[in-house]
Amino acid sequence: MNAKPTTVSVIIPNKNRSALLRETLDNLLNQTLKPFEIIVVDDGSTEPEYQEVVKDYGSKVVFTKNPKSGPGAARNYGLSLSTGHYIKFCDNDDVMTLNSLEVCVAELEKTGLPMVYSPYVYATSESKGNWKQKDVVLTYHPVGEKPFHDYMVRGYFTVIPAMLFTRELLTQVGPWLEETVYEDFHYLWKLTSLVPKPAHNNACCYFYRVHGNQTTGNQASDLIRDEAKVRIFRGLYDEFIPGKANYSAFTAALLHAKISDTLVQNPELPAYLRDGYQVTFLDKILKIYLQLENKLGRIQSKTDWQPFHGSNADSQVFDTYRSLLQ
Repeated sequence: MNAKPTTVSVIIPNKNRSALLRETLDNLLNQTLKPFEIIVVDDGSTEPEYQEVVKDYGSKVVFTKNPKSGPGAARNYGLSLSTGHYIKFCDNDDVMTLNSLEVCVAELEKTGLPMVYSPYVYATSESKGNWKQKDVVLTYHPVGEKPFHDYMVRGYFTVIPAMLFTRELLTQVGPWLEETVYEDFHYLWKLTSLVPKPAHNNACCYFYRVHGNQTTGNQASDLIRDEAKVRIFRGLYDEFIPGKANYSAFTAALLHAKISDTLVQNPELPAYLRDGYQVTFLDKILKIYLQLENKLGRIQSKTDWQPFHGSNADSQVFDTYRSLLQ
């Protein structure tokens, strides 16, 4: 039987963090629009507490094991098992305002678009429900009028768990890269290749937990991160065809400049990443352009973020979102 059009499947990659996973599951089960299914894809948890989580939530949550390794593979596997009309990727240590699924589904149904993004905020929680703001609320405002790629190449990114998608869109996008670094940037780039201007709604918010046990990607060395960055960015750049892409030649040139800058800044990168790639004088000019644009943007936004990050520094906004966690 096919799921109803308003149904949401939530997919959670997991490895350990049993206590935080409980908080995430409770948050999802208390949403004003209940998830059609919650699928936890475990990636080799070793905590004995994890089996207690499986036991306690077993009738409400689908628990399965990842046949491969890494969060990208876990999301792919979870998606293959899911049956909901809408798809929400969620991390195993975060929460969202309890109206999030309801707000995002309503926005997609109102606009007819296959993808929506909402605000997120970096925050800490020393105990359950005791959330404290670590930075401004981001993407409170829409990114802008230009296609997403134009902002991404300038440093924009939004956490994918703060988004909701139709299953049809994700089928067109294809699988996540089975990487631990920049796989989310690659996925967002692919998404916005199909939907350059997604829907936006700031009536809900995703709380991105900041703590000492972050993801493998955040713990990777600079060399590993730069190698993945150049490899993935080069793949995206090589796909650019003038007149047949939904982003401009100037955006492609900025992407080329970012690749060049990384190659110059990290001479230890493998030789194969430099094969067939020429660092040009234009790359150097565009690097200066981006630096100036970045500095002016911070002055304009009066934060450490660019205007296209849609930041909101009003503490009352955070307090309002925090109140929507209960």
